[in-house]
Amino acid sequence: MRASSCQWTTGLCRRHCGVPIHIPGCSQTPFGPENRGSLRSRRGRKTKVVNNAIEVQLGHDDKFVPDGPRITAWVDSALKSVQKRAVAITVRVVTRDEMQNLNVRFRGQNSATNVLSFPSDNLGSQRRGVSGDIAVCSVVVQTEAQEQNKAADAHWAHMIIHGVLHLCGYDHTTDAAATDMESIEVLILRQLGFPDPYNLH
Repeated sequence: MRASSCQWTTGLCRRHCGVPIHIPGCSQTPFGPENRGSLRSRRGRKTKVVNNAIEVQLGHDDKFVPDGPRITAWVDSALKSVQKRAVAITVRVVTRDEMQNLNVRFRGQNSATNVLSFPSDNLGSQRRGVSGDIAVCSVVVQTEAQEQNKAADAHWAHMIIHGVLHLCGYDHTTDAAATDMESIEVLILRQLGFPDPYNLH
């Protein structure tokens, strides 16, 4: 698949999400710094630049969406747990339609999913630096939380952390990789005061 001049392969996550896995040498991400000029009018006042390295974009108004500082705190917690730091990470909260469009464009899947991660190697040449974009669909996340009897904040935190770990190179395409990634997620969530999302009984 192609996104502008950038090629992507399809990496289908087994449990939560679909992740367009970035091919080394590509530089573009949907919402990141290289595209910020073209997105500025679209984002308007809904963009929350929480710090120089992490930007939160609200693609629409939704009372159930966590605020920028909480989202940023979850991003930071995930990065610190794997000894990484943000170089330029954009988290965009999107509508179902926008998520479906992204999923079609980058994965060829004509449906909305909860979270998509777009790793980039353009800005973070430093060994521990991480850059890329995360798209989170508020409607899907909220619906999942209700269906799974989870607190909304707990599920939001889980999806943000999940997306960040994908930017750091983690996946769950095999049982071993899934176990490793899930154990990190559980540890981070417990540190934040949230229960184990995989063992709620």
